[in-house]
Amino acid sequence: MPAEAMQISLPEADAFCASLNEHFAGVMEIVPLDAGRWSARVLGKALELDDVPALQVAGREIRLDRERDREVTEIQMVLHEHPANTAREARGEPAVNSLWLWGAGRVSKSTSRWKSVLADEPLVMGLAMLAPTHYRSLPSGAAQWLQSAPEDGRQLVVLDALRVPALLQDADRYHERLAELEKNWFAPLLHALRRGRIGMLTLHVPDAAEAVSFEAIRGDLRRFWRLAKPIEHYA
Repeated sequence: MPAEAMQISLPEADAFCASLNEHFAGVMEIVPLDAGRWSARVLGKALELDDVPALQVAGREIRLDRERDREVTEIQMVLHEHPANTAREARGEPAVNSLWLWGAGRVSKSTSRWKSVLADEPLVMGLAMLAPTHYRSLPSGAAQWLQSAPEDGRQLVVLDALRVPALLQDADRYHERLAELEKNWFAPLLHALRRGRIGMLTLHVPDAAEAVSFEAIRGDLRRFWRLAKPIEHYA
């Protein structure tokens, strides 16, 4: 069960990390970037870690190698009877009983073809910082963004609201968030394309099996012989 499927408070995250840092003093240091996303710095040695986040393996059987198993076992022992977990279980909430260690490595500066990046996903924002590219958090919707968006250049907007409910197979929340994206982003962007406020709109839809892209310019909207399909057809 990944952090996205649990309600973890920042005080709980601070308490868990404090206990883990005390146990792994001189070996590993864990910092809670936010309640559900922690960063681990391994001291003195390198560990072979997974390259996918826990969300992508939610609900699947996990097999660890011996070295990983030893580290994870120690983490589980620290968390097993932690007071924060005792309180969580008393409230009927699932215990935070292990960590998923992934994504280790060193990063180097890069370049970007985007003039600006809008996202709430920490990894995307971190890459934008390294590029370096101007970035900021997502506004409430496309209408607000377009009021101050540059008139030229390529702008990247990362809308990942569907990722969590899709991977957790939460159909109700998935359709709820899809409707919000249609209202707050897709419909206003289509309107802006019709008015000529934006010159081209490209939609990238990543998927576990296949990634697809759709691209449209203002002239494409006059092709009346192409029947419109509901967004659920592509989602």
